[in-house]
Amino acid sequence: MKRQMHLNLFIHSRGHHEASWRHPAASSLALSDVRYYQALAQRAEAGLFDAIFLADQLALGDDVAHGPRTALEPLTLLAALAVSTSRIGLIATASTTYTEPFNLARQFASLDHISRGRIGWNIVTSWLASAARNYGGVSQVSHAERYARAEEFMTVVKGLWDSWAADAELDDRVAGRYADPSRIRPLNHEGAHYRVAGPLNLPRCPQGRPVLVQAGSSDTGRDFAARHAEAMFTAHLEKETAQAFYADLKKRVADAARDPEQALVLPGLSPLIASSAAEGTGRRSDVDVFDASYLHLFVWDGRANAIAGAYRLGLVDEILARHGPRGLYTHSLFDYGTGLLEALEPGHRARPLVPCAPSISAASPRSCCSGAGSAASSSARRATRSCSAPSASAAATRGPRGG
Repeated sequence: MKRQMHLNLFIHSRGHHEASWRHPAASSLALSDVRYYQALAQRAEAGLFDAIFLADQLALGDDVAHGPRTALEPLTLLAALAVSTSRIGLIATASTTYTEPFNLARQFASLDHISRGRIGWNIVTSWLASAARNYGGVSQVSHAERYARAEEFMTVVKGLWDSWAADAELDDRVAGRYADPSRIRPLNHEGAHYRVAGPLNLPRCPQGRPVLVQAGSSDTGRDFAARHAEAMFTAHLEKETAQAFYADLKKRVADAARDPEQALVLPGLSPLIASSAAEGTGRRSDVDVFDASYLHLFVWDGRANAIAGAYRLGLVDEILARHGPRGLYTHSLFDYGTGLLEALEPGHRARPLVPCAPSISAASPRSCCSGAGSAASSSARRATRSCSAPSASAAATRGPRGG
């Protein structure tokens, strides 16, 4: 079967680089101005990308003084992009922990109608403790509890999306029959976390269900993705770990009695686009000059030294407190973790130097690939293609749904 590459634009701030929002050539539009996103989506569509993706977080980051993290609420923004484009797939993040299943099912079904079948849902369980405090909690719900809720959540939303048969809406004006009640069934779900009567209060959407996307990296998250996701976001800094992730996830999909060819893996990539390596280096330097981040006070003899240095100098807690796990991942800590520390040979050490930028701009595993133009491959059912931007990711896969 012919292999096909799918490209997805991850719109993140004005670029994935920590200082891209400050660059003089960056868009002058505010990140709360819908025209900024409309222009990127339209350019992506013209560039034949499959889809665009919007991440989300449900709390204001502690580092807001030094850079933007989120702006417009993604589902609202997706509605605006749906009427500003005609072919490109549109994927937004929404939480199973802090959303009611009926609300979410209705919102995504409505968006799928508005876009005429181009919507995808990036399923997250929301790991930020600060998000819990915005939704009546004191501390974060445990990892196991979040995924237990998510599993039941998926049962409910899928049941709601399927509660209308494709032929239930008659719209017969002559006979005066709008719908066939026999083709609409209640859900009557009663579970450990949710009680939902159903059915959904709007007709079946064009795709039946939105394209389901997920980015779990834990064993629990990978099993969840294997059961439900049609596309899996991920980010790796080494080819070997990326290949291992791919093989593991495909096996889990097969073990879940699904066709592995219908579950795409979307690795993140954050490139700087230029006509030559020299020009690219120059563009990187142009951005780096604006980056005075605390994280960039070190140059490392390799990623192992980055991890070792951060731990040995007692910086991990401070980096987490100031920049969150995304900051750690930028410096490869999430990619290697403490296991590499234990395997380090004696004598490895970090070299504190003057401010400089890290060697690679990588994406958070929570939001997969990252970039305000970060691209990752996508599987939106009716998505055509989209855009070029400062950051991109791609996956060579066999076509979505056999295409």
